[in-house]
Amino acid sequence: MAILLALSGCQSRMATAGAGLMPNTPVVTLEGTTVLPESPAQAYPSATMPMPLFPFQLVRAGIAGEVEVKLAIDRDGFVKEATIVRSSQQDFEAPTLIAVKQWRFIEAILPGAKEKLGALVKCRIKFAFDES
Repeated sequence: MAILLALSGCQSRMATAGAGLMPNTPVVTLEGTTVLPESPAQAYPSATMPMPLFPFQLVRAGIAGEVEVKLAIDRDGFVKEATIVRSSQQDFEAPTLIAVKQWRFIEAILPGAKEKLGALVKCRIKFAFDES
């Protein structure tokens, strides 16, 4: 029972000192969250979701990419385990793991359940450049 949650506004932009946003601004966004079929419950992202930092060496090189990460959420909504499923560039992995371990989720208690169970979700994070 996979549920795809479309999230908007979850993004992070890097700014240059005193100059506002630079052309081709690096942007990190959460592109989607899917509750995995083997998950004991459903979990939804909360407002506390800092995005990963875009690695400076990849910004300078103009390299964009994506990371897919599997998260085990405990019954209190904290990420207790994060595993990289797929990554277009290894340098995106460490900042992704650092950021997702700070994320919080809200669990939907299933009908008939007497307590929270935790959940398993997969998230896709995009590292790109805003052309505007």
